[in-house]
Amino acid sequence: MSSQWTCRSGCWPGSGAAQLARGSPGGSRRASFAELWTALRPGALLLVIEPKGHVSAADFETSMQVAIGAGFEVAEQPVAGKPRSAVLRRPVA
Repeated sequence: MSSQWTCRSGCWPGSGAAQLARGSPGGSRRASFAELWTALRPGALLLVIEPKGHVSAADFETSMQVAIGAGFEVAEQPVAGKPRSAVLRRPVA
């Protein structure tokens, strides 16, 4: 991700998908979730799905804790049929 995602006149209103745990050291995850939080407008949702065969349950949980630390709320976990998934929400003010 880059600084082009920074919210200026308006933030991205949609939802996104990310693979953040697989092959990402903790620092990269923190930076990625922080940039996503900045890019999304308040109330926006972010879909996070990790492949079960590539990411352990513990590593996925670490990613969720990093996301919460970045300011996200967990809106739904897991998404139906996807054990390593969550819908995160950027809180409204």
